[in-house]
Formats: sequence, structure tokens, C-alpha cells
Amino acid sequence: MKIDRVQSLIWSAFSPQVPRYAKPAPTKVDITPETPATRNPEQKTRSSDEFSTHLAYPFPISHLPPALAAELPSWPASLGRAINDQPNIDLLYFEPYVARGLGGGGNARSLFEFLRAELPFYRVEYDINRGGTSTHIRTPRWTTVFGLDDTSRFGGGGNEKVLDAKTGRDVSTDKFYSRYKPRPIPKCLDELRLSAQRATGCEFNFCLVNYYASGADSISFHSDDERFLGPLPAIASFSLGARRDFLLKHKPTPPPPGVSTRRP
Repeated sequence: MKIDRVQSLIWSAFSPQVPRYAKPAPTKVDITPETPATRNPEQKTRSSDEFSTHLAYPFPISHLPPALAAELPSWPASLGRAINDQPNIDLLYFEPYVARGLGGGGNARSLFEFLRAELPFYRVEYDINRGGTSTHIRTPRWTTVFGLDDTSRFGGGGNEKVLDAKTGRDVSTDKFYSRYKPRPIPKCLDELRLSAQRATGCEFNFCLVNYYASGADSISFHSDDERFLGPLPAIASFSLGARRDFLLKHKPTPPPPGVSTRRP
């Protein structure tokens, strides 16, 4: 899981198809934007105040179980280790952040299984045209996103409107927001966001969750360097489930205009 300051423009540049919402865990049925969401039988026995709801959610999203919520004040479970011995890297690393093996659901495995079962995941698919050849791209991972960047905020009853952060003007019908409905961060993820803020001293306003169903799923090297993020955006990343390598590499500074880097 990755919590950061990136807006939901991550897939908009290629005109993606309407996403099909799905639950990787078998306890929830698949849901599409064209069909109404229905609670499964186990949800009907629970109080409505145990869920986050919004018109843009395909179904109500559960709050953290009490056992997990009770563990939040003890996170991070270790001191952060600064990694800044290479050029242009400023990283604070917690291992672990979520305590392991506390029992009663209060551990990283329980958090992983809860998020996998309760969040509305989908696969991003889009078409690109290169050299006159159309190629269909199906990203090798499940994804879900919540939040807005600093230029906008949620407002109105039920947070159903998107307002300009400076003027308060309703921008819900703007071209981008009318096509890709933003969704406020549900309480279960917002509690993790607030925990990350307390641990790092940074503020975060957007949550991107990637679920890698097997070793065949992946994400390629990328830079969170969109212009609206500013020169030094803060990124917080939670890794849950099986252990995987988290790779970083230095991004060379582009040469000044008119300077060639080609070798003779």
C-alpha cells in the first residue's frame, strides 16, 4: 500500500476504460459502476456507523476492526532509520511499522487481509497508439485510489461535491472530475494516513493502494514528479503481506538546453 500526495491522474492520460470493481477475496461479489452495490449477508448484521459511505464508493467500506484500531497508538513499532547517504535521497525507514505477531488481529497480516477483503479494487486498462499500432494495456496489479490534491477539497452534504481549495467554487462538473469521480479517503485508510503523519511530520492527502495478487504482478520504475506536487513531494509507502524488494534508483538530472549527452 502506498500513501502519498499524488492526484488520481495516474491513469487519466491514456483514456482508460471504465474500471470493473472487484474484491480479490471471495467474501464480496464483483461490482461494476453500472450495477448498484449490495451488502453481503455479513454486512447486514452490522451497524451503519461501522462503514464509510460515499456516492462514489461502489459499496460501503468497513472501518478497521476493533483489535486493529486498538493497536494504532502503538505504531510505528520501531524507530525510523534515516537513509540519506546517497545523492538526492532522503528516506525514513521503519521495519517494522506495524507490529508483527501481537495476536487478536493486531498485526500486519491482519491489516493486509482486511484491506484486501474490504477495499474496491480494479485493474486499470487503456489503449495506446504508437506508430499507428494500437496496443491494449492491462496493468499487472489491482488498484484503488482515494483523495484529492491540494488544489481541491470535498464539500457539501456527504462530501459529494468537489470544491476549489482557494475559492470554494464547485468544480464537480469540470471535465476531469465529471469523468473520474473523486472519492474521499475512507476511515480505515484515513487512520493509517494520520498515523503516517504523526510518525513523519509530513502531511498526506491522497491514498493509492496496489494489490499484487501473485509474484507475476508488479509495478515498473516511475517518478512521482507531477508539476502540481511541487519540487519536494512527500511519499509514504506501507508494504504488507509477503516480503518483496522495494527498489529505488537515482534519476539523472537532465542536461541544460542545448547540451548533448551523446558519446562520440
